[in-house]
Amino acid sequence: MSKKSNIAGVCPVPLRNKICTGRGTNLIPLSGILLILLLPAIFCFFTSCSGGERTKAVSQNVLSDSSWAAFRANPGRTGFCRYRGPGKPVVSFRVKTGGAVFSSPSISSNGTAFVGSLDGCLYAVSPEGGLKWKYKTGGSIVSSPAISHDNSVWFGSTDTCIYGLKENGKFISSFKTGDAVESSPIIDSSGNILTGSNDGNIYCLAPDGRPVWKYSVGDSIVSSPSLSGDGAIHFGAENYGFYALFPDGKLKWRFDTRCELPGTPAVDSDGSAFIGSDDGYLYAFSKEGNLKWKIAAGANISASPALSPDGKLYMGLNDGGIIATTTAGVILWKTPTECGISSSIAVSSSETLYVMSEDSYLYSLSREGKILWKMPLWDSQEPPGVPYNISLDVISSSPAISDDGRIYVGSGDGNIYCIGE
Repeated sequence: MSKKSNIAGVCPVPLRNKICTGRGTNLIPLSGILLILLLPAIFCFFTSCSGGERTKAVSQNVLSDSSWAAFRANPGRTGFCRYRGPGKPVVSFRVKTGGAVFSSPSISSNGTAFVGSLDGCLYAVSPEGGLKWKYKTGGSIVSSPAISHDNSVWFGSTDTCIYGLKENGKFISSFKTGDAVESSPIIDSSGNILTGSNDGNIYCLAPDGRPVWKYSVGDSIVSSPSLSGDGAIHFGAENYGFYALFPDGKLKWRFDTRCELPGTPAVDSDGSAFIGSDDGYLYAFSKEGNLKWKIAAGANISASPALSPDGKLYMGLNDGGIIATTTAGVILWKTPTECGISSSIAVSSSETLYVMSEDSYLYSLSREGKILWKMPLWDSQEPPGVPYNISLDVISSSPAISDDGRIYVGSGDGNIYCIGE
């Protein structure tokens, strides 16, 4: 049975109040005594104290201040960017790695792109296309990095570890799980790092990499956790279950579908969650865990849905094609492609869509589903084959949109591409 396990406790920091008594030996007059006695009530009034504790301020974003600081851009994993993407595509540069690139790029506030490769290295690429550094792990990297507000980088490897690196590539910490980590981390409002593992656990690590808690589902978790505004954690699992946890790692609710859920859910502003399944359905849930609707997409779904601010969902299909629906479950259009799409769509501020297909074409579509252009991203020199322990559900890199409107994406040819215009 699923359960939450505390690995290491975190001690709360008490609120310490200082009381000044004044100098000298003069007695305090009655009015002064009354004032001292009333100080706690006055303090509570002006600080909105409730039940003896100060009301917490709204947590600031602890991701790097960029348009795409984690897989699917933001904690809700909506895949929406506040900047425009390229209209007429030109390859600005490419960086060769030693293996196929199925990890999806994340971009820091200074424009550095971080992306993993099957050669086991995490690459840091400057906005000009230079290799700043690379960090070697003991396995392949299909996990996509999460970048914190100080531009430290967190990601998983098939060597079973979750890594934290400083912006300059220096080691912070590593935490060993029980199996490959293909899930992509996210950072919550407390700075904790959350990610799944193929050992069947969701892990919560403190900002210094120490374990805080884990939640076990008993089967592989390739899906990456998404966060709602109240901190609830949403993810799918290979046991057919879709889960929501409270921020402390306790189960909030679970819903069982009919097949694996390798994709990552998108969560909107009211806490509704959307996820596709290998059973061919797109599901929508309320924040309380009630099934709002499900619709048959006509094919298995490994990709993660993209969610635009005006309430449209866009998603690729394993047998080829892109489908658009409303958040009310109405199908708007379906556009065929020549090959399957397990990559997840990036949506620009103009609601232009960008996605990779499994034949290594980068597509751009309008919000109405018209293909605007497609370009091949494939070098004739193929890298080594896909290792046996890599899930086929995660073998397509998903595009990321930078603050200057360029697309970063990996390819099976072993290159990290930057597309401008």
